[in-house]
Amino acid sequence: MILASGFCSVFLYAQSEPTVADHFRRGQAAAARLDYDRAIAEFQAVLKIDPTLVQARANLGLMYYSTGEYSKAAIELSQAARAESDLLPAQLFLGLSDLKIGATRDGIVALRRAARLDPDNVEARRGLLACYVAAGDYGPASEQLQFFADRTDEQSLFIVGQAYLDIGKTLTKRLALQYRDSAWAHLLAGDLARDRSDTKTATDEYGKAQSLDPSVSARSKAPLNSGDLAMQLESAQTPEALYSEIRTTTRLGEQYFEKLQNAYPDSAFSHQLRGDVYRLRQDFPSALAEYQAAVQKRPDDAALHQSAGEMYIQLHRLDEAKAELQESAKLNRSSAEANYLLGQVFSKENQLEAAAGYLRRALQLDPNLLQARALLGTVYMHLDKPAQAAPELEKALALDYYGDLHFQLYRAYKALGQGERAAKALAISKQLRQKSLNAAVAKIGEA
Repeated sequence: MILASGFCSVFLYAQSEPTVADHFRRGQAAAARLDYDRAIAEFQAVLKIDPTLVQARANLGLMYYSTGEYSKAAIELSQAARAESDLLPAQLFLGLSDLKIGATRDGIVALRRAARLDPDNVEARRGLLACYVAAGDYGPASEQLQFFADRTDEQSLFIVGQAYLDIGKTLTKRLALQYRDSAWAHLLAGDLARDRSDTKTATDEYGKAQSLDPSVSARSKAPLNSGDLAMQLESAQTPEALYSEIRTTTRLGEQYFEKLQNAYPDSAFSHQLRGDVYRLRQDFPSALAEYQAAVQKRPDDAALHQSAGEMYIQLHRLDEAKAELQESAKLNRSSAEANYLLGQVFSKENQLEAAAGYLRRALQLDPNLLQARALLGTVYMHLDKPAQAAPELEKALALDYYGDLHFQLYRAYKALGQGERAAKALAISKQLRQKSLNAAVAKIGEA
């Protein structure tokens, strides 16, 4: 990251020991030319000689952040921040690293310190906003939104729009989990299906909502909330209130995105947004074109490369998918998702050993990524490694809606001579397949 390497230049070190000074200068030079691996090695060499040198430890943390190794970055930056609490780069990137690894409460502490050191620091404010939204602290989140509210630059418009949509997504998950069988949950499911032009599903969901509560349609058309949004978000505890706040925050997000696209139609943010919309509509060629345009403007954005890679997968252009996903994984070494997608591409090409390597890497980064476990177990079976396949498949069974994973597990148990377990897995596989078949027939009958 250019921002991180720029901070490196403000740290000066002068002492009589030439070895330390040489390593430090080499680290700065490597960071300036974006050779982060070399920079990491040089700053590590400095700290091996003098572990108390705060500037070297802060720079090491910044280099880890720049390569996407956020856990390592947090460890180094926390030590630097404890040693010098007024060191802005250490506090800022410590907070951003914590946000990346899901330690939002720790991130809030560090980013608040960074904002106190530099009240106009956009990255600190943006990080704080994201932390508060992720934590569901809507009062402090609203305070951060006010910081961006009057700004009209493209980044600020994107930040605010994204924050409102993220709040809406959080509330949507709450509605789906806590009130999944309510009329309001079905009404929202209908809205989402309508937005992606899935008329059949939308009609079905609206019908379910109406049957549960005949008044739901009329009540859903009530004027959207105004006033203290933070207070309304905090008090939204009923399914109707959650639905209303989802509508409100989604509308606000869309308004900011409309401002962004009108003012900056050719910005990377606008291309990214249009790509997301096309993707939702399953118009993958148009989505790919928008992501490609965004990548041209932000070539160091790992997420954009991943999005382009995913579109190439959908379009069965696997060589191009591989190139984009490898670039994404290179830019963000902590991305389990990019490694999982690479495993998917290599498995489609029947390069099974390579696929297994990427999938193992994905699970090292995120042991809870069940899609990677399911695919790794299947790949192991194709490699005739049932002893390695069985434990992966067992951990991924929550994803088995159609019986495929249980069938692979049946094959693994059978190869291992575990007849009783094999029979049980096969029986469950048949049950799941019959259940999915019945559901498909029922849908055909309703059409």
